[in-house]
Amino acid sequence: LKAVDAYNEIYDDVKEMARLQRRAVRSLVSSGWSGSEISRALQSDVSDVYERKSAACAYEQERVRRIVSELLPSDCGEWYLVTAGNPRQRIEIGQLSTFDLSPLRRQFRSACERLAAMGYSPIGLAVIEVHVCAPLNGERFWEPHFHALICGVPPDDLKAAFRVRPVAHSTFRNRLTKVQPVTDFPGILGYVLKFKPEDTHEYLDVDGSSNWAPNDLRGSELDDWVAWMAGHGAAQLLTGTGMHMHSVSRALSRELATSHRTNPQLLSRGAF
Repeated sequence: LKAVDAYNEIYDDVKEMARLQRRAVRSLVSSGWSGSEISRALQSDVSDVYERKSAACAYEQERVRRIVSELLPSDCGEWYLVTAGNPRQRIEIGQLSTFDLSPLRRQFRSACERLAAMGYSPIGLAVIEVHVCAPLNGERFWEPHFHALICGVPPDDLKAAFRVRPVAHSTFRNRLTKVQPVTDFPGILGYVLKFKPEDTHEYLDVDGSSNWAPNDLRGSELDDWVAWMAGHGAAQLLTGTGMHMHSVSRALSRELATSHRTNPQLLSRGAF
């Protein structure tokens, strides 16, 4: 029974990846991509694990999750989830193609340099993502940010190193640094590596305070997100620090090792 349950779980995961792959194809077609351009961005032969595809490819996303989960050590100490962005980097709807990863990568690197100056040698992985924010009062916008898993630094020093100066008199939310202890490492790692297009909307709690909740992204904004992801490799969305990151980076730039393979026959069912 356990073997059957495990098989069914794998098959469900594969069906979901196939669904996401078909959605990516539809979005790229809507964005005017040609068949040859789509084939370069998305994997169509799932038994070919050697050719790297784009960050929009559901199979490439799964490959990243497998490699990082195997190579990133969960037992090196106490882990924290750091979420940070910069409200000065938000992007108007319709302009996602202008999104440049460099500022967020520099932001993460600068924070790590500040930690080093404090005497720490942290291990950390950051994943850059962008989603739509829909405030109650104001226009929708794209919000670039990153989620980082950091080990080896107390939370107060993490907050200090990753602190972002808020925008004065802003009518929108200021994404400031948020630091949370990690109690479920596999679960949080899955969240950090979700590669999910989201439409985050503002709402009021019963006490009148403002909060935010995610929905699935749809329509032309989903097409823009997929097209942006298709223009980047999955490894470009990741950055990190510490001795283990060399192994992660090397694995992400090369083919899957045997232990990372998913059954090609299973994957090929309903891929397109």
